[in-house]
Amino acid sequence: MGRKKAKRERLAKEKELSQENLQTEKPRAKSRSELVLEIVATDATFKPMFASYTGYERGPQGEVGWQGKCIHCNTKLYVGLTGDTDATIEHIRPKCSGGHPEDPRNLALACSRCNNEKGVRHDRFAGKDPRADEVIAALLEKRMERWREPGPPTVQA
Repeated sequence: MGRKKAKRERLAKEKELSQENLQTEKPRAKSRSELVLEIVATDATFKPMFASYTGYERGPQGEVGWQGKCIHCNTKLYVGLTGDTDATIEHIRPKCSGGHPEDPRNLALACSRCNNEKGVRHDRFAGKDPRADEVIAALLEKRMERWREPGPPTVQA
């Protein structure tokens, strides 16, 4: 077999393998905005926000975003219609300790001060320190108390 023919066959096999890999690729990870909106949809503390100002992008019922509470300190948090927010995504059971990074039951919104403090004080000790495990269990319980079935937050008449 000539060199050119061998090269053509090798390239054809590589192309075939790459096509197979494309079909078996992992699904795309959710963006930060998608995760934030999913958290808002499942957290009962988040209610639609309205503004009398013009110029805001508005949702189907006139809302300009949502207002909710930090999972730790209950500080007011604001989320825009597109998921933009200054709040941070709190992985209640840390990813390094086996917490699922996209499961809404393991996610909450927190102000950056609280989330950073938990990360420094407790996350690295998860599974090794009883106090860290206590904090994680309390946060999971609080998240379940706030839980609502997924769906867009609606305006109540």
